[in-house]
Amino acid sequence: MLPAGSPDHAYEPFDVPPGVREVRVAYTYDRSPGNALDLGLFDERGTGSGFRGWSGGARTEFFVRADEATPGYLPGPPRPGTWHIALGPYTVAPQGLSYEITLTLTYGEPGEAVQPVYPPERASGRGRAWYRGDLHLHSWHSDGRRTPAEIGALARAAGLDFVNSSEHNTTSAHAHWADVAGDDLLVLLGEEVTTRNGHLVALGTDPGTFVDWRFRARDDAFGRTAATIRAAGGLAVPAHPHAPCVGCAWKHGWDAADAVEVWNGPWTPDDEVTLAAWDAGLAAGTCRTGPAATDARPDAGPSETEVRPDADLAAGAGRTDDADTATGPNTGLGAGAWGTGPSETEVRPDADLAAGAGRTDDADTAAEPNTGLGAGTSRTDPATEVGRTDHADIPTRPNRAPGPVRLLPAVGGSDAHRSPDRVGLPQTVVLADDLTRAAVLAGIRAGHCYVAESSALSLDFTARAADGGTAGIGGRLAVAPDTPVTVRVAVTGALRCTVRLVTDQGVLHTSPPLPVTGSGVVEWRTTPARATYVRAEVRHEAALGPLPGVMAAFTNPVFLGP
Repeated sequence: MLPAGSPDHAYEPFDVPPGVREVRVAYTYDRSPGNALDLGLFDERGTGSGFRGWSGGARTEFFVRADEATPGYLPGPPRPGTWHIALGPYTVAPQGLSYEITLTLTYGEPGEAVQPVYPPERASGRGRAWYRGDLHLHSWHSDGRRTPAEIGALARAAGLDFVNSSEHNTTSAHAHWADVAGDDLLVLLGEEVTTRNGHLVALGTDPGTFVDWRFRARDDAFGRTAATIRAAGGLAVPAHPHAPCVGCAWKHGWDAADAVEVWNGPWTPDDEVTLAAWDAGLAAGTCRTGPAATDARPDAGPSETEVRPDADLAAGAGRTDDADTATGPNTGLGAGAWGTGPSETEVRPDADLAAGAGRTDDADTAAEPNTGLGAGTSRTDPATEVGRTDHADIPTRPNRAPGPVRLLPAVGGSDAHRSPDRVGLPQTVVLADDLTRAAVLAGIRAGHCYVAESSALSLDFTARAADGGTAGIGGRLAVAPDTPVTVRVAVTGALRCTVRLVTDQGVLHTSPPLPVTGSGVVEWRTTPARATYVRAEVRHEAALGPLPGVMAAFTNPVFLGP
């Protein structure tokens, strides 16, 4: 029996004697409303390094042996020792959650251990070009219903050049994509790290890289987790940050993120909220962080006691310290807080509470290092202490490290699990030097990408200065503030859609509906003094009065000015 308020994970130990050929586990539990119990396995190496698989709530039984394992679990010999069944009480009703486990050990000669074969890191590309991919997919190796082969066929039908394997909390699918990949389809490997305070896509990691999901925002582990992902060659991408499901909303902060999944599956209101929040972060500078901020978060100082409330569904801004009238508060993606002055104990919404931003300063009148995108935390990964800012550092406390800024790019993924989920709705279109793992990830990291509803829609988005200088998506047109700039959007495959141009001031230009051919060109003129950045949206016709239509495509911004 697990009582209400149980820890996030419990472990049932059992002994595996010599001579065991197969370990099989089955479980049942009280599925009364309010109860949900996940399931996994760790071998004799322990609950730290001995990961052997995870099925969450998708399966009621599994097996592992040397030559084979249930999808979600890693094959390998059942070595003697103490193993652990991992239980994850995702939610527990007030009356508690009763469960029963049946363990079956089968003796005999072990089968021949399988050697994993992984997909290649290169496909036949077109040199430097735009490549289309789906960054967030699930097969039957977690809670999906499709095989990797079925997903590969759907990806090709959707016109994709690459996909990313992102099963919940397991890497078992990695060795099952080699036959799916080909000269026409690059398969990246990763994981959806499913914490109790939000989900994180580990994108394009080395084969077999296991990323532990057993932490909450209060554990301040996101910095270390993101560093683990980057050390394995991948990118850390928070997924569906404002999704309404239990535990899905992102509350870990943003300084360690490499990109953010703004569009998840069919366009829904929570995507609209995430887009608005991400855009607010662009305006506040909280979605552009310096090089040092990519691995850790700046610390708020040892004696601070800030308490920050919820992500405020986008901005969370509104801090009004005595010195904030000149520089203004952070306004992006939960970046700011709702404090009222330097000597007050600030009360800030739930995302920041979860992320541990619970400290104030006795001299907080300088720019506060809020992080944006929903959490506004301000602590450093204790393992690295990178970016730590104590009282002596108050004059340089913005959340951007000194030096060049970088964009926190927006991406999209289908999160497709089963029919009728569409693989490739949406798809991230990346400008990459070639169709390789390294080149695709570099293009995403630089923000050279846009998100579209299908391969039928393409766009070209540039900003050109009067002197001839040009910048594209994710770039900067470094010209004087009063330099005339022409922004140009060329769209194909967007029947009856309109084009909106968005700056740090909001939507400043909306085109008439595109022709019935679905193709058109929109131009607009501005200067860096009027627009810190410009990004493009392609929207379907609005269904309800002043509300914007469903998204057909959007770009990362072009920044203007020195």
